[in-house]
Amino acid sequence: MLRSSSRRLTAIGVFATLLLLATSGCGLSERLQGNRTPSAVPDQLETVWEAWTVLSENYVDRAGLVQSTLSEGAIRGMLEALGRGPDLATPDQYQLDAPDLGAVWQVWDILAEEYGGEDNLDAKVLSAAAICGMVEALGGRYTFCLSPEAYTLQTDDYSSAFEGIGARVNLIEGRLTIVAPIADTPADRAGLSTGDVILAVDGESIEGFSLAEAVLRVRGAEGTSIDLLVAHPNQDELEVITLTRGRINLPTVTWELLPERVAYLRIHEFLEETVEELENALREITSENALGLVMDLRSNPGGLLKATVSVASQFLDGGLVLYQENNEGERTESHVEPGGTALDIPMVAIVNGFSASAAEVLAGALRDHGRADLVGSPTFGKGSVNIVRKLSDGSAINLTYALWYTPNGELIEGQGLMPDIFVPLDPRIGLGSALDVQLMVARQTLQDKILEPALVG
Repeated sequence: MLRSSSRRLTAIGVFATLLLLATSGCGLSERLQGNRTPSAVPDQLETVWEAWTVLSENYVDRAGLVQSTLSEGAIRGMLEALGRGPDLATPDQYQLDAPDLGAVWQVWDILAEEYGGEDNLDAKVLSAAAICGMVEALGGRYTFCLSPEAYTLQTDDYSSAFEGIGARVNLIEGRLTIVAPIADTPADRAGLSTGDVILAVDGESIEGFSLAEAVLRVRGAEGTSIDLLVAHPNQDELEVITLTRGRINLPTVTWELLPERVAYLRIHEFLEETVEELENALREITSENALGLVMDLRSNPGGLLKATVSVASQFLDGGLVLYQENNEGERTESHVEPGGTALDIPMVAIVNGFSASAAEVLAGALRDHGRADLVGSPTFGKGSVNIVRKLSDGSAINLTYALWYTPNGELIEGQGLMPDIFVPLDPRIGLGSALDVQLMVARQTLQDKILEPALVG
């Protein structure tokens, strides 16, 4: 954090200077006309230009890429890094006459002058702050900056083995929420359950953290202790839960044979191992002569699209699994792979508000192809392709590149899927338990499908 009591500009002072330039004989817009090329970028802020290039080439909503808005966000980020956040509480008090990111370069020059030279500014800190401010100005739900450490976590996040507390989490309304604890892990043994919100880690608030940043705070080496401040659903009192991190080995597919020879198969996540685990499960289900299959996609946060297409292909004999469209309107289709082994078994799928991303893709494909009715509650509505673009300083931007559509053309992003049979469930009730009414209805729906041919005949 850079601070200077003698040379510190207030945000109002910086923007007042900009306004003075804008109204003088040589207006700010005129002075910045040449600042549209990398050659005009200060050496210390080249990564900011790099970040802009990444966004302009890849971000799905081109209409949202307004340089003046992103410029304002970048300047806000730099000034907040200098400890001037309160001065920016009411941004309407200023206006920038800047057609592009040239205003950011101008503010850098002003700051360098006020601090007695560029050497007195931490260029690395201010550049990172400018990039994060620019990205935040977009307002995308799944577009955020990643520190080098968070980027490492992001690239390692699709393995089924890791060290931590053992819970699937997501940002819901900006808060780190337990989607599902993993059985027989520290989180499960400590009593964490679906819907719990982690507010602080080891006494430090994680409010405003990105998902990657929050997960980095929670994860840690096996055997280390961690204190979590937790808010439970429908409870006023907060609870501090202390637990010891462990080595988490995560099966992504589990199943059991229920009465009436119904297989209850749960896909927890779509990782590299999921396809092989599913194929093994289907062989075992076939050997048990199961008459039908209940697929549980509840609290499944998604994962790898390639694995999802391969999973869907086990149950479909052809056609689309999904298609996506990018910022140029280009359509990319993902088709069913041949060789499915469970094309005829009657199916029902269960979903809930924590079924997200790839889980919604699979549910939509099974529904649109008439393979499975959806039972449960509306899904999360996360239907976008998110890519990570690494920057030259080791940081990265996670951004929304394209939007997903079901085979019948239904947009998933921001909408979610409505179940064919709506059945609410108290989040405190364990999935698959004796009180799981969604599973009860799914089993009855499946029984009706199994008996239907006999009734017709």
